[in-house]
Amino acid sequence: MIALKIDNHLDARPQSGIDLADMIVEIWVEGITRYLAIFQASDSDFVGPIRSMRPTDFSIQNPFYSTFIVSGGQDWIQAIGDNSTVRWFDEPPGSFRIAARSRPNNLYGDTELLRALDTRGDYSNPLDPLWDFGDMGVDAPTAEEIKLSYWFDYTTSWYWNEERSVYEKSTIGQPHYYLDSENYAHRISAETLIMLETLFFLTCYGCESGSTVPVAETVGSGTAWLFHGGKMQKGTWSRNSDREWFTLTTEDGSPMLVPPGKLWMTLARTNNVEAQ
Repeated sequence: MIALKIDNHLDARPQSGIDLADMIVEIWVEGITRYLAIFQASDSDFVGPIRSMRPTDFSIQNPFYSTFIVSGGQDWIQAIGDNSTVRWFDEPPGSFRIAARSRPNNLYGDTELLRALDTRGDYSNPLDPLWDFGDMGVDAPTAEEIKLSYWFDYTTSWYWNEERSVYEKSTIGQPHYYLDSENYAHRISAETLIMLETLFFLTCYGCESGSTVPVAETVGSGTAWLFHGGKMQKGTWSRNSDREWFTLTTEDGSPMLVPPGKLWMTLARTNNVEAQ
């Protein structure tokens, strides 16, 4: 598996290549969110802009022993990466800067070329399924609008589009777009949304120099939300360490079935998911 850290600053939008990722994970950083674009069965020859690492990136990827492409990172965060299962690469061959945008929002990558960097194995064997996949119950309550609030009045929202059978994304109240391979803009959308409520805290993990960053507590348990087909289900996520993936269960303790489809996962602040 290969993951790229994608910027979400206003100057980095619209992003490219994220529509081809097998899964996007949205994570809070300082003032905004950024994305992990995760590619397993798919590839993109133009994905970005690529930006710097954060500690939570490794807690998400540790179960996969993934290849991780970034543009820099504080020394103390690099040390976390060095002690993870992840092999990370800083602006390696296979990444390139474009003239159409200015630094630091102009680094992109070709995932086929970037895959060759990690020599620990090959990509011939698929990963085990992340969750138990299946259909959502027909009696699930409706959810046509979802809003997630972070610090500093930053919000992300999703709106159910019945005609397209997808949720469409907005950021700080504005429709959020990506560019396809022909440079045409399209609304970011997903068929299935998973939102895990987590505690966020500011830390510098004992570093002697550097700045604090938001970190999500991803070990333990918390509220999980599943959205698909204009409906929702509420349950619990749990895991005992960041070397295992998240287990999702319903309120009665049975496995939460995740409908297949284009998947977007968000680490949300505790008690800050609003659905109606």
